[in-house]
Amino acid sequence: MHLFLQFQKIESKFSREVTVIGVYSAKFTAEKETVNLRRAILRYEIEHPVVNDRDFQLWREYTVGVRPTLMFIDPASKIIGKHQREVTQGMLDDLVDEYDEKGLIQRSKLTSNLEKEKEL
Repeated sequence: MHLFLQFQKIESKFSREVTVIGVYSAKFTAEKETVNLRRAILRYEIEHPVVNDRDFQLWREYTVGVRPTLMFIDPASKIIGKHQREVTQGMLDDLVDEYDEKGLIQRSKLTSNLEKEKEL
């Protein structure tokens, strides 16, 4: 939960350069149910897409070991970083500058239907 504020800041400052996608791997059985995850998304007003990794498939594929783990994937779909702590603003500034210099940043927002916009 403590990362939500950080994600909001990232999404606000880098809205056209960075895409945040949450992957939720449940700790408890009830959390595996998409309806319960959806309720949490609405309750915490999460504005980015969230994947329900109920069977820990992504957890295993990306060799996640602890919560939270932040994966950084470059514009060419290559994993360039894995952090198990908060991300600094300077680190993101540097990454955006680096990939912008290479002409690899496509400045467009990810279009998705937010949970709050869907019918209940």
